[in-house]
Amino acid sequence: MTRIYKPKNSSLLTSFVWDIFPVLIALIGCHFMHEGASSNGLEWLLLVVTIAMCLLSVFLLIQTIAAHSQSVTLEEDRISITGFLGATAISFNSIDKAVLRERVNPVSRTDHLLIIQSRNGQFLTFNSSTLSPEDEEDFLTELRKHVDLEVVRDKPVL
Repeated sequence: MTRIYKPKNSSLLTSFVWDIFPVLIALIGCHFMHEGASSNGLEWLLLVVTIAMCLLSVFLLIQTIAAHSQSVTLEEDRISITGFLGATAISFNSIDKAVLRERVNPVSRTDHLLIIQSRNGQFLTFNSSTLSPEDEEDFLTELRKHVDLEVVRDKPVL
């Protein structure tokens, strides 16, 4: 039986809000600090900080789009991940190691990153936190039927 799991739009929308946050902070800062910076000759510093924040937001948006464009497919004999860069599959009998990295996130639910390595060195990575909680639980339950899944708990960022 083939099961396809795709990220939910609500997860994408939440990520976009967090991704544009640095730009919003920079714009608010520019609005309130522009007069003081121009009178002191520090407008260049304000510009540098604003550009850095914009680049950070672009970097975050690229990561979000890449993570949310992926879908994972569980078949009887293999797992495959499809994204905008193509598709990769590994058969269950060639999996050497499967790790689920967990990090508690105080703002949202726990973040999960699935890393699968085959015996020939091929890797699959999938951010299962982009799935709905129900789909993520179902996906991990189905995956555990085929492979031993090692759970590694990372330290929280905050």
